[in-house]
Amino acid sequence: MILSEAILVELDETLRSDRRLARLVPTVTRARYVAFLARAARLVEPVDVERSPDPEDDHVLGTAAAAGATLVTGDKALLPGGVHGVRVITVRQALAEVRSRE
Repeated sequence: MILSEAILVELDETLRSDRRLARLVPTVTRARYVAFLARAARLVEPVDVERSPDPEDDHVLGTAAAAGATLVTGDKALLPGGVHGVRVITVRQALAEVRSRE
């Protein structure tokens, strides 16, 4: 798993500010989850990317590009295929790839 500080900050803010998620994920759990991800992931510094279809996704694409990673997402703005040299696939495609290697 590859993440960046920007992605962790966004996750923390989303879990805190989204009313439905804030009710489901208590503060202590949120903090532990974000800390766990920070320890478990390989953290990279996002590279600058030209504007993506959704500029709010630039840090996500920049993280994947910095790591040379495939981005697995359900974000329709980034699908199908790839953006800025980053391979972008759906969760379904990723699972199919994992199953084909078994």
